[in-house]
Amino acid sequence: MRPLSGWEVGSAGSVGEQGPPFVRFSRGTGNLDVVAPVAPEDPVSLVRTYVRDVLEPEAEQLEVSEEITRVTLPWGEGARVTYAGLFGNQGSRIEGEITGVVAPEGFGTVFDAWGPEGLFGYVLSDTEAMITTSEPVT
Repeated sequence: MRPLSGWEVGSAGSVGEQGPPFVRFSRGTGNLDVVAPVAPEDPVSLVRTYVRDVLEPEAEQLEVSEEITRVTLPWGEGARVTYAGLFGNQGSRIEGEITGVVAPEGFGTVFDAWGPEGLFGYVLSDTEAMITTSEPVT
């Protein structure tokens, strides 16, 4: 993934203690976490698994949209949901958008775009552009 102008590669590590690797791109208060590769699933299951295993354990309050939007990238099919919640390590409510994409080869990638409530909208188009122009990680 190539960050857009003004975005920087930030922290990297593992999701949870034994989870898959991720890298964070940041611009101001906006963030895009890219988690890849992950166990192959269909895109909807990929998003739901990420919510259950990553977001729910970290959130004091979490609201996830019931509406699932289908997304098509040049290298795979995806699903997208929005969320908002209070995460203890952030100190304020966070809103975000999770996109799970599965390539024909069977690997999945999760994109978690997020930022402070009320400010996330300012980086949403950037994060969606970076996701759309990303290339598969195997």
